[in-house]
Amino acid sequence: MKFIPISKEILEQIIAIWWVITTPSMYLTIIAGIVMLIVNPALLQAPWMHVKLCFVLALILYHFKCQQIIKNLALEKNQWNSSRLRMWN
Repeated sequence: MKFIPISKEILEQIIAIWWVITTPSMYLTIIAGIVMLIVNPALLQAPWMHVKLCFVLALILYHFKCQQIIKNLALEKNQWNSSRLRMWN
């Protein structure tokens, strides 16, 4: 597998977007969802809500895995090639 190094400028932009937009948005969305369930607890009785919460949990896990990948890119310990990164995205 051929590993392509990432430029420092692009990596800095990725990290800035991650910490300024992506992560705060995730936390705001989680807080809004919790507030919605507190205001309307009957939603927890709907079967579709359980499915939706499973998808939300999967997205949260995906978020933290992406964060780990970005950290490894910054430390130049990336084990993923460009094709694998595209598939993951």
